[in-house]
Amino acid sequence: VAALGFKTFGISEAGGRLPSLLLLLLAFAVTFWAVRRLIAPRAATFSLLVFAVFPFTATQTLQIGGYGVPMAMLAIALAALALARWWKRGEVSGQASTGDMPAGRILALLLGLGGLAGGYLSIGGIVGLLLPVTTVVFAQLFTGDWRLFVPGRARQMIREEGIASVALSILFMAGLVILLVLIVPVAISKEPEFNLLAGGTPRIGVVPTVDYYLEHVAYGLYPWSTLLPAGMAALLLPSVLRGSSADEKLTPARVYMAIANFLGFAAINFFAFRYVNIPYIVLMPAAVACGVLLYDLEESQ
Repeated sequence: VAALGFKTFGISEAGGRLPSLLLLLLAFAVTFWAVRRLIAPRAATFSLLVFAVFPFTATQTLQIGGYGVPMAMLAIALAALALARWWKRGEVSGQASTGDMPAGRILALLLGLGGLAGGYLSIGGIVGLLLPVTTVVFAQLFTGDWRLFVPGRARQMIREEGIASVALSILFMAGLVILLVLIVPVAISKEPEFNLLAGGTPRIGVVPTVDYYLEHVAYGLYPWSTLLPAGMAALLLPSVLRGSSADEKLTPARVYMAIANFLGFAAINFFAFRYVNIPYIVLMPAAVACGVLLYDLEESQ
């Protein structure tokens, strides 16, 4: 990406840094769009604010050759895939979306696929592909897509969510199976060569500890990292701050963002243990957790 910037804008500081900055702005836009539609407009505003002021957001984006590109691609993939999958479930101002596969949903799906492709090319298959798709599938199964495997319940799911949602659910599940077959053997292989499907060359020697990435989260997301545990609670226990009204149920989007945080930490640690130390780049779900906490606190007044 930096080379493309040099070719387009010339050999300069701006040429090397501008492409990753533009990708970050796109990640901001997609994140805001997804959170606004799936959770709430104010939650989207808070989430975008937190995402923008993470120390890692600026430091990685403005480094030539830093990890700003995979960070942005991962945010785009996670946000857009959630938006595409749960489009009809999301509401804005109490009005459900119309149509089973509107243009906005198609655009979100295309952005999600683009984020997956960019994540794969910039950080490899473990973090760039397997993490987002696994997050979608886990959230699907947790929020009711297990009905696809129960005789008679699949038709009920089609009536409730529409054929497009069911088709996307099956597509993501099939995609996860394919990725597991392709990536897992490479990820556990002892072959010393670099492999793009995994994203690196197997590490030889001392590996970091989990504490290493706990410090990454603590300092790279400071001061918002202090709110992250409460933010995770806000995602999974909305009734604690907001009460038990029908509008504040445990929605698929909240479950999805919580799972993305858990799997993101696991994926980054596995990648570091197996390949090479990288910054903590799963920033978008952490920002949404903090943003939802601020939103719930505001609404509880």
